[in-house]
Amino acid sequence: MNYTESGGKGKPTFDQEQAVKLMLEKYEVVKDMFYGFNYKKFFQLRP
Repeated sequence: MNYTESGGKGKPTFDQEQAVKLMLEKYEVVKDMFYGFNYKKFFQLRP
């Protein structure tokens, strides 16, 4: 149930600190997935 459906009860938005914490956790997961893989060449490519 969202904020509007609950009659204005609860949090209307996500806590920014909580969102950043979650984003950094997911970043670490992805970073670990690419461990040992040289992906720097990808950013040097030109269209």
